[in-house]
Amino acid sequence: MSKHMVAYFNAISDIGVDVNLYCLGSENKKAKFSILKVPVKSILDGATFAPLFNSIAFSHEFAKLIDDEEYDILHCFNTTTLFLKERKYLFQTSNPTYAFALDAVKDEYPKTVKYQRLLKYYALVAELERLEYDQTDIIIANSDVVKENIVNYYGVDSSQIEIIPNGVRPEECNFNRPLQSTGKMKIVLFPSTIHVMKGFRYLVEAMAEIRKTFPETILIVCGRIHPFEYDMFKNLIERKRKESGIVLAGFMPREQLSKYYHMADVCVMPLLFGTMSTALLEAIAHGLPIVTTSHSGIPNVEDVGIKVPAKDSNAIADAIIKLLSNPNLWKKKSENTRRVIKNYLWSDIAKKSVEIYERLI
Repeated sequence: MSKHMVAYFNAISDIGVDVNLYCLGSENKKAKFSILKVPVKSILDGATFAPLFNSIAFSHEFAKLIDDEEYDILHCFNTTTLFLKERKYLFQTSNPTYAFALDAVKDEYPKTVKYQRLLKYYALVAELERLEYDQTDIIIANSDVVKENIVNYYGVDSSQIEIIPNGVRPEECNFNRPLQSTGKMKIVLFPSTIHVMKGFRYLVEAMAEIRKTFPETILIVCGRIHPFEYDMFKNLIERKRKESGIVLAGFMPREQLSKYYHMADVCVMPLLFGTMSTALLEAIAHGLPIVTTSHSGIPNVEDVGIKVPAKDSNAIADAIIKLLSNPNLWKKKSENTRRVIKNYLWSDIAKKSVEIYERLI
């Protein structure tokens, strides 16, 4: 269970809503709500279609468990509604549509059996996703980007879709950071899993250009390579490690990332598609300017950083160089983070969620 899921439903529980969360996991000591484990025998062999089979199995068991339960609201997430009977529910997604994702990545992968099978997986999930959107009463998207995506690809009426963004807790905000480094070494931070959807390849290409202007700039990666794409990125990193100044810090809990947000000069995530990035919100919550694309789902990127086109290494390099070479611009973006992050506090987000619950009852 993700940290942001716990924070979200804790905030809803604080308002007085009795939450029972059905999931594959077990107890979480930080949860203020009940966690009920769904008995599903998951496929763990890493096969391409394993996540889909696991989701369908979960959906089937979930429907059986709640069939006779008298809940006021069913708040469902991806591929959990396929077997629900005639009941009102809302469906929340943190992802763009798989139909859009397929368009975004189909030219990024090698033309091998392994990766062509992955694209078939995307196409199949897109069809199941379409069914879920057709059946639900209210859809919650976490950004205007995802909402627009659902409308354009699946023809859903925009009035049926509400926006509930990701958030942070006040205690996660830490603006006691040093001013921008005046030394020769600059740090670009990529605080996420290395994945095609995150645009990592384009950032690596941009770093080679940045180091022509700032030769001692390094790219610190706080995340592992996505297991399915390991062969792709292992080769890329081996070829470009020295030229692009890549430093692999590895996976670390979010709590440990705070020092990296304060150490870095800029946080970069040039998404090809995606959701409202928790990592980018955390960077903003630490006063760190960002560089990202419109797919980040953060509407006020230009207040706290620079927005670039997806799949454009030159634009990424130009944006990072602009922030590194202009202390006044960097300071302005950093100062704006205090104001912007106030729009993303879980306590306020929970209130809007409860308002949607009340409309559905």
